Order: sequence, then structure tokens, then C-alpha cells
Amino acid sequence: MQSRSPRQEEVEIEVILPDGHKEILKVRQKNFPVAAYGIYLPIPGIIIDHTTSDIVSGHFLFRFHEGDVEKFLSRYSGISRIGEFDVTAFMRMLAKIAYAFAAAELKSNDFHPILRDLVLARAPNAAYLSYLVGGDGETAPTLKGNFTNRVEIWDHVINGATYTVVSIQLFGFMGMPKYQVVVRKRCHD
Repeated sequence: MQSRSPRQEEVEIEVILPDGHKEILKVRQKNFPVAAYGIYLPIPGIIIDHTTSDIVSGHFLFRFHEGDVEKFLSRYSGISRIGEFDVTAFMRMLAKIAYAFAAAELKSNDFHPILRDLVLARAPNAAYLSYLVGGDGETAPTLKGNFTNRVEIWDHVINGATYTVVSIQLFGFMGMPKYQVVVRKRCHD
């Protein structure tokens, strides 16, 4: 994927050989398939009036351009692992994107975000991640197209209070799911 970092010519991946021995293999980056990781998450707990919970449930998702992985596997066999996926870090990344987007869009004196401590990892956030960060309730992506990323903002009434919600879809061209992040409770209506 495009990055501001100097381009690496090779990436290292762990492979398991037919005899069960693990080895690190250097692969030219141009031969490595473009892949996107994600997770189908339930709707944020606050939106569906659930209490906070330190349990995050979801379904892991790995997408790639059709044919890329098959082409890659035909050159390199015995792949055990391509990478790791940290659900908490992924949800915190979504919170950071939503926080930054809302701060730039709202430019308001009443911007008192309720997820600031989650973004900064200052709160016992396991209980609040799934409360404020989640999916849109769809089992399949609702937004598809040629776009890479899409971010939208709107207000949502929850138990008579107005909250600002940011919707995020990353790697839309690969059919990744859409996420919702509850950013703030409005102080003034």
C-alpha cells in the first residue's frame, strides 16, 4: 500500500516448510498481494441501549484482489501467517479517525468528545470500546465503489440525547465493512 515511508523492496513473512520447520522468507513487495484486514462488529452498545462490556465480539475479515493470493501462493508455498490483527488497536484506530474527522468538521465550542480517553488509551477502555465503536449492523458492506475511504458525520438521538456519530469505511474498493463511532454527546441543542 502507498505510504509516506521510504518504499521497502522486500517484506518478511513467516512460512512453515513441509517438514513443519518455521522460516522467515523475504518476498519482493511487488509480489506480495494487496490485502485488507477488518472485522464485522456489532452496532455500538450505546446506540442499541446496551450497557458497557469488556467483551468485543465480531467476525474477522480478510480481503484481497481476486487472483492475487492464488498467484502469490503459486510462487511461495507453505505460508503459515501473513500478519497479526489486534482488535483493540483496530477499534482504537477507528476512534482516532472519527475523533479527528469530527474535530475538523465541527469546529465547535461545545465539542466535548466522549471517547478522548479511549483514543489516548487513558481509560480502562475495554469496557467502552464496544460501547462507542462498532459496525453498522450489516453482514455485508453497504457501500461499494471505486473509492478508497469514506467518512461521514451525522447526529443520532439516543434516549432523548443527541450524539454525533461518525461513519467510516476503509478500503471500500475491496468491499470492507462500514463502522460507526459515537464521538460526542451534544451539550446544546
